Amino acid sequence: MLKKLSALFLSLCLLASTAACSQTTAQDSSSSSEPASVSSEAEPESTPTPEPTPTPEPEMTEEEYKAACYEGYDYKTLARDPATYVGEYAKFRGEVIQVMEGAGITVLRVNVTQNEYGNWEDTLYVNYIPAEGEPRILEDDIVTIYGEMMELKTYETVMGSSVTIPQIHAQYIDLE
Repeated sequence: MLKKLSALFLSLCLLASTAACSQTTAQDSSSSSEPASVSSEAEPESTPTPEPTPTPEPEMTEEEYKAACYEGYDYKTLARDPATYVGEYAKFRGEVIQVMEGAGITVLRVNVTQNEYGNWEDTLYVNYIPAEGEPRILEDDIVTIYGEMMELKTYETVMGSSVTIPQIHAQYIDLE
């Protein structure tokens, strides 16, 4: 009886060993032409090396940002050749002619050129995200805008015509 159990055990060991070898050989031949090696320990999976991230530039303070904004842009030059000024910091002073608020964003239309009679003209499209607790901006307010110039903005008027004007993303707006 002991001989039969020993023979059965030996047969099972040989069968298991043969199956394991053929499985390893099949895997190795499909993945590489290197000879198969038998290892009792599983190889650790390699961990990908993370890409280095650039160090972010420190943000400017409000005073530094305002000082970096150029005040002398001519409206007609901005309207004529807007691509030259996209990304440039700019400062404008003007009269708010329209306010649209929603979802934490305020969109303004602001006339930024005062003519010889004291009337405001030359409309700028302004995108602005006001800070928490900041006072609302209303029509007829006189404001100073500090921001970054964007592509021209084309929108449809109430009468159904299209208007294209310079656009700025305001970082800060001061009320007078």
